[in-house]
Amino acid sequence: MKHRYVEHVNCEREFCPICQGGLSVCAVCGLAEGALTDNCPGVRVPEHAERASYEGRLNFRDGAWREEPNALGWADARVNPHGPLRDQPK
Repeated sequence: MKHRYVEHVNCEREFCPICQGGLSVCAVCGLAEGALTDNCPGVRVPEHAERASYEGRLNFRDGAWREEPNALGWADARVNPHGPLRDQPK
């Protein structure tokens, strides 16, 4: 199933990260931005699974949770602003 994103109508907040910041949050599973999986699992995702998804270790695709190799190196990129450590000269 596809993610269904939260949409605010007549939002009265001074600053809203969804309306003005473009934050994508799924109304069904609660995942946002970097934690979004390929498909929506259809239920609220527990915090440990959200964290693993954000870190690139877990994905929901084709109706099942799948452990993923961290091919993009997101964990390294958060520590090193120049990108994954494997891309650095040795």
